[in-house]
Amino acid sequence: MMKNHNPYMKVDLLGRIYIKDEIIFYDKLLTFSCINDFGQFFIASCIDDINETEEWIFLPITEGRMIQGLNGNIEAYKLFKEPEGEFLWKVLFPSTNYETGIAIKVEPNELNDDDLPDHGIMYKRIIDIEKTHCEKVKNK
Repeated sequence: MMKNHNPYMKVDLLGRIYIKDEIIFYDKLLTFSCINDFGQFFIASCIDDINETEEWIFLPITEGRMIQGLNGNIEAYKLFKEPEGEFLWKVLFPSTNYETGIAIKVEPNELNDDDLPDHGIMYKRIIDIEKTHCEKVKNK
């Protein structure tokens, strides 16, 4: 767990969220892997930020499957559409206020294809936050 870092988000049913890997960044972070205080891994993807509310999908995922997905071995669409568990979390935030997220359980069949990554997309890490932090500390 990344206790030396400040949480990026706080979500009512998920706790404090710490970024592990940046995956998609376009003017702001849109998709990332993360971990909460309980050691649960997620891949989080912003699906709507047009209105006053940002909408995210949090995919609960094991570390092994997350590594496979981030190494491009599992299609991003398939990660979300066929999760290991029976549900995902839809998380709502007031725009740019990541301190008060509200989580709602959703089943994969409740998600629209517009909410999911396009078919054929394979994730690859942009930055491994934890490794970068560890290397900075080691080099001091």
